[in-house]
Amino acid sequence: MLSLKDPEQEPETFVIHAEMHILGQRVMLSDYGGTAGYPAESVQELVAIFEHEAALKQAYDSIKTGSTTITTLGPVSYSPCMVQFADPFGVRWCFMV
Repeated sequence: MLSLKDPEQEPETFVIHAEMHILGQRVMLSDYGGTAGYPAESVQELVAIFEHEAALKQAYDSIKTGSTTITTLGPVSYSPCMVQFADPFGVRWCFMV
């Protein structure tokens, strides 16, 4: 259990909440908790849910240059259309309908 009394977890040293807007969607980020309970090399992934496959494909087409595909674009058991990839900066993404 983390406590703000822990000097390593003082608000100046981490982001409790940050927010940005991508493709009209609000994305909230937090590093509260650090790697507690997870190995340092644990993977973080941003997931964007799209209402329509066409919007997903348009977004993916605009960002896929230079990226590394993890799961190719197509249907999966839990989504009619999904793609996972790492962008040129190493950020992992999952787009799904």
